[in-house]
Amino acid sequence: MIYNTQNIKQFDIKKYNRIFAFGCSFTNYYWPTWADLLAHENPQADYNNRGQTGAGNIFIMTQVSQAMRYFNIQEDDLVMIMWSTFYRHDAYRKNFWRLPGNIYTQDNIPMQVVMDHLSDTRGYAIRDFGAIDMTTQMLDNAKCDSVSMYGVKPSLQNYYGLSQHPEVEEGWNDVEIMYKDLDQQILPDLLGTGCGGSWGTGFTFGDYIDYHPTTRRYFEYLNKIGFQMSPSTATWANECDNHTRTIEDRDLLEALHPWYETL
Repeated sequence: MIYNTQNIKQFDIKKYNRIFAFGCSFTNYYWPTWADLLAHENPQADYNNRGQTGAGNIFIMTQVSQAMRYFNIQEDDLVMIMWSTFYRHDAYRKNFWRLPGNIYTQDNIPMQVVMDHLSDTRGYAIRDFGAIDMTTQMLDNAKCDSVSMYGVKPSLQNYYGLSQHPEVEEGWNDVEIMYKDLDQQILPDLLGTGCGGSWGTGFTFGDYIDYHPTTRRYFEYLNKIGFQMSPSTATWANECDNHTRTIEDRDLLEALHPWYETL
């Protein structure tokens, strides 16, 4: 079963033996995300968060496909996805995924190479809608249950992805219309629905501002889109934020990730 806006009230995460999460840094980050909060509702389950910073939707699609096979995902399992933004370039090279994030703001690939060989916003939309559609169809026919949402809904992709290079914007409204039925299978997005169209300031570490949502903001987002979160998870979200606020140096963020597994 795919959980969507029509049946999300029936969602009961406690019935799953294994929980798999896929996405980018909005799914797996230094502090707990929406995925970690949902997993917190079922501490007895085996939880596998396969989100990765900088990941695009080709990486996510590939990870879901391989996980379905490698872990033999079945009836008592749950697959959770937060789809990433469109303007990303995932490449597998020399036994390693290269995930630079937004192609128009990253600094791994020279911008001249991007503009000469990679830049095509309509092409990115065509590619990613196809990846999301094929993965959704696969999950619709799978034995496991699944739930997915957008990190940034299609109508906000240009606003989010082209802030530094608005000149490359191309029209792909016809592509979005072609895949409009995906709105019936994918829950409302994090940016527009959960954050009011702007990330705002998450946490500040010295002079560094991180715009990823706080754990409490993720919690509020989940409630808003239909998940029935428990008071204990609300308390945990607040505890997580209080802990993260104690970090003063950006370099100490690398030490953050393991702590919340035992909080």
